[in-house]
Amino acid sequence: MKKLFHILLIPLLILFSSYQVLHSQITTQEKSKTYFTWVKYMDNSYSEAVYLKEVKDSSIIIMEKKDFKNKTIMINDIEFLRFRKKNNDSKGFLYRALVGFALGAIIGPLGEDDLPIPLLAMAGGIALALPGTMIGGMIGSATIKIKINGNQNNYNAKKKNWKSISTERITTG
Repeated sequence: MKKLFHILLIPLLILFSSYQVLHSQITTQEKSKTYFTWVKYMDNSYSEAVYLKEVKDSSIIIMEKKDFKNKTIMINDIEFLRFRKKNNDSKGFLYRALVGFALGAIIGPLGEDDLPIPLLAMAGGIALALPGTMIGGMIGSATIKIKINGNQNNYNAKKKNWKSISTERITTG
């Protein structure tokens, strides 16, 4: 009975743990990624979460979330930028909780023989879903930090990587 239970749970674990990897094979034209951007200015003030709209040679254009107004920021005014995918933290919670639950459901029945297998699987699943949720939230809420320090050379070296982050293409001029 235990072997049958584990044979049925192994495909579920593989499905839950590989969903994100399989889903990432979709091309960027099919899958739209939205990033939140935070700007720290040279005067130590911060912007609210905004969208990076366009990257130019000597400035960036951001779009505010609440009123969708565009704002141009010169590079010499930027200390650093932070980026995070929209809804990445909630997806991290969900995926890691499911993986933790499935892993716990498989590992749970291995220890005791006295209790029914479904009860052990449920207890193991719940026990590992909680740390899985916390780990997923921490991983999902991580941001990418890019230091500019008002330096045009730092900006030029790093702006090539932002093509997938900006909502429009990188322009020159």
